[in-house]
Amino acid sequence: MQDIPKVIDELAELFAAHRIVPFLGAGCSFDHLRVDWDGIRDEMAAQLGSTERDHATVTSAFVARYGRNAFVAILRARLHLTEFDPERGNAFMTMLGTRVGTMYTTNQDNLVELCFAAYGHRLSVVIDIDDIAQLRPGDVVLYKFHGDLTEPDSIVFAKEDYARRGPTSDFELDIRLRSDALAKSLLFLGYSFRDPNVKDLFGHLQRLFKGRLPPSYLVQFQSNAAFAQQLKDEFGITAIDPTTLYPGCDAPSAFDRFLTDLRNATLEKKAKQELDDMFAPSVPPARRVVARHEIDAVDAVLASGTGDEVLRAFRSTYDTALIHETFDERVSTQFVEICRRVEHPEQVGQIRGSVFNLHLTDARCAMAVLAAAHATVNVLPIPQGTGLNWITFISPNLDESIGVFAVATAIGLLREWGRSLSPAFYHHVARWDLRGWPTRAELAESLGDEVSKAIIAEFDFAYSRGKTTYQHPLHRAEYLKGKGLRDRFGAPTYGETLRSLHATFPKKLSKPLEG
Repeated sequence: MQDIPKVIDELAELFAAHRIVPFLGAGCSFDHLRVDWDGIRDEMAAQLGSTERDHATVTSAFVARYGRNAFVAILRARLHLTEFDPERGNAFMTMLGTRVGTMYTTNQDNLVELCFAAYGHRLSVVIDIDDIAQLRPGDVVLYKFHGDLTEPDSIVFAKEDYARRGPTSDFELDIRLRSDALAKSLLFLGYSFRDPNVKDLFGHLQRLFKGRLPPSYLVQFQSNAAFAQQLKDEFGITAIDPTTLYPGCDAPSAFDRFLTDLRNATLEKKAKQELDDMFAPSVPPARRVVARHEIDAVDAVLASGTGDEVLRAFRSTYDTALIHETFDERVSTQFVEICRRVEHPEQVGQIRGSVFNLHLTDARCAMAVLAAAHATVNVLPIPQGTGLNWITFISPNLDESIGVFAVATAIGLLREWGRSLSPAFYHHVARWDLRGWPTRAELAESLGDEVSKAIIAEFDFAYSRGKTTYQHPLHRAEYLKGKGLRDRFGAPTYGETLRSLHATFPKKLSKPLEG
């Protein structure tokens, strides 16, 4: 993307992080409505025969003489439209395009609603506490800070309305804005900042929190250096003059260009952020945590259920769940028993899926699970002996060197279960990448004679003369290491490839955008 002004880049960062709240004023709607706050004041003053210029004072006098319904009728005639014109709604389209989650407006028109509807996007409009109660996570929310024409009593326009909604008001939208202003920056668009309610509220917040609020910004439609300095001095708000960012552009063009560049910069940053979040989630996914009574329930199914019923119970309880290390031994014991009962190739597929989604902390228990899973390969036809090692699925505390223990233990389990090793099992082991396996000498050095001899004895039993024509895996591992060769023609090991993929695409659930 072409270079953009620094302040736009800063704002785009805030938008992408959902740490800024746009506050839309009458200037955003002027192109559509062709009327502003001053125009409505003048219309009411003309009917009153008054020369008063204060908006709230004129409104109070009008309501006193003609009633609130007459006042609302004027607003509805001037502010309520039936169609959105995309050629006149750049400010609203920018908000839609940046996918901002929370917006405020002091306008009583319906242009934000029409914009979102025109593009088929859902928008939740909040006028009072009942609307807040209906909000759902992920909703794009528009807080109509000064009410809406659908509820005349909610309108804030007259002097008494402003008095009712002063800076310490306990009205729900005032409380909500105070909360947002503490945690997020505000971006004022289309404001002259003459609105006494917003001005008093912001001043109150600045005093209350001693100027430690997040930085806020106001984008000027017309350049006004004195006003910009006043905002900075009184409220700590940074005024942005688009005409200084785009020399040679008139004020309307500069304002539109500012909004367009802000939208594009935000989208670029959000795209990068979402891509980064896919690779390295900043928020952990929601996961079920296994309780003791759930483990008891699996034991109950094991006591009386069929093989398929037990597999379903195990997977529905433990798949992707968080299991405390205290429960690892019980879960691994259940898994070994389930594997002992496996009789059909279809069930082996379920075992593979379970291993993929089972996460244990205790390396000893994880190895027991891994060994039992390998033992189930014994029931497969030969073409389905895939050679998968499954190690990186089961526990972060296992690596490829554990394969030799898992296979040796699987051989021992099958003997214990009274089953002869099938061609499928030998085929499965033969297809294993053995680069991570230790040699006999390395086994003895790392584990001592007694344990290493027990492991070697299992392999010697399984690969003794007359039992199979497949090569003894320890012999093959020693031969490869002796020749300095890498199995599989120097390609990365299966485990290396799998860990790389897991690091690139961690499992996560989608989360709703926050405002």
